[in-house]
Order: sequence, then structure tokens, then C-alpha cells
Amino acid sequence: MSGVILDFTDTTNSDIKADKVQEHLELILRRLPVVGTVNVEINLAKDPTIQKLNAKYLKKDQPTDVLSFANPEYSKNSESPLGAVIISVDTAAKQADSAGISLQEEVNMLAGHGLLHLLGYNHS
Repeated sequence: MSGVILDFTDTTNSDIKADKVQEHLELILRRLPVVGTVNVEINLAKDPTIQKLNAKYLKKDQPTDVLSFANPEYSKNSESPLGAVIISVDTAAKQADSAGISLQEEVNMLAGHGLLHLLGYNHS
């Protein structure tokens, strides 16, 4: 059985529920060939914070919805986190409004998107 150990940080004081994010990530893992438990960090931030990270690491000086950073120390045999997923609540709120869904649903999807990147799935 796959599971998620979630280290959840919200610096935006949003109403996002960590347990809902965790449930969504576990649902994704159950559908993938992942064995065991995955430790992942989810950090909710505002546009200026994610813009700085996007400029520094991807050379794109603009906000984005989600960034993921794999942990180079990760090992399946250790308790080290798989990596970190940073989500802009500002951008997520705009996208949720445009899509007609709740902010929680959008953050869940973005957290899942980031998790998939950490697991090695990339855009084609």
C-alpha cells in the first residue's frame, strides 16, 4: 500500500486543508507503480515568493502556479523527503476562478502535478 507523509506549510493563511491535499496525493499514488510511503513537502506561497524561485531556478521572472524540487538526498531506503512542491495560492486562486472550481480543488491538482514531477513524470 502506498501512502504519503505530508510536511505541509502555508505561509499565506489560506483555508486550504492539508488533509484534503494528502488524500488527493494518496489517491494518485494508488494508481501508480509506487511501492511504500512517500515523504513530500507541500509549501503554499504567494506570487512574489514563487516568482523569485522561478527566476532563480528556471530563469523565468514571472509567477507560476507550481514548482517542484527533487531532493538529491532522497533514497527509497531512508526517511528523507522525495522533494518539495511550492504552490502559488495567488495564481491557483485565479486558475480556480477561471475553471469554476474551488481553490482547494486547484491546490490539490497542483500538488498532484508537483508530486508527479518528483516521481519522474515530465511534460513531453
